[in-house]
Amino acid sequence: MKASGILFDIDGVLAHGGSPIDGAVDVLAWLTRRRIPYRLVTNTTRKSRRLVVDSLAASGLSVPPEQIMTPIIAAAGILKERKWRATYLVDERALEDLPSEAARNQADAVLIGDLGEKFNYDVLNRAFQSLKQGAVLLAAHKNRFWMKDTEPLLDAGPFVAALEYGAEIKAELIGKPARPFFEAAVRSLYEGRAQLGPTVMIGDRWDADVEGARAAGLLGLLVRTGTYEEGDDQKGSPDGVLDSVADLPRWLAG
Repeated sequence: MKASGILFDIDGVLAHGGSPIDGAVDVLAWLTRRRIPYRLVTNTTRKSRRLVVDSLAASGLSVPPEQIMTPIIAAAGILKERKWRATYLVDERALEDLPSEAARNQADAVLIGDLGEKFNYDVLNRAFQSLKQGAVLLAAHKNRFWMKDTEPLLDAGPFVAALEYGAEIKAELIGKPARPFFEAAVRSLYEGRAQLGPTVMIGDRWDADVEGARAAGLLGLLVRTGTYEEGDDQKGSPDGVLDSVADLPRWLAG
């Protein structure tokens, strides 16, 4: 398979629990030697891009900031383009990537990411009231859960669904599997170079990663690491299934 470029999910694909997935470091080095461009596209909303770079470095993965895309980065672009002020339901560690002036009174939008244990009735009710007054709900993503070590934890998706139901609206999705998110990553990938073959997305979620990428015209590979659960490879239509990212060079060579 002659691929022009590669998009990687991070957590569960390249790293997990603060350590690199076996073979991840070698795979990135292999792509660099062959001058195959890659980007890291993650739905994390608990870290700024700077902190993502730092955590990757601590895991032994050296990646420059411009090669990383998050929904918060995408949201900042949307707010700037539309000249909106938003209320942020976002982890404070990610706020540095957003416009510093948040809405104090009537908000144009409510941006929701993963607040973890800080989600509570008061937080959700304030967001609900803004939505009832006409604010648009911007969802960084709608992932149902994420893995901490071997324990599944609720992600932002269930709370997005609660606000959608309560306010009788539909959230505008910003991160994976939204097509514009993948399209922005592809534009970044080929900036200043020709695309001579397909772009491949590699993820551990059959829906947000693989099917989202395929809907955007990319090839989607599913890895059996991270949030992968037995039987996920029978859901959707992955273009390939790998035991781990370490198998990528062999798949590309085939």
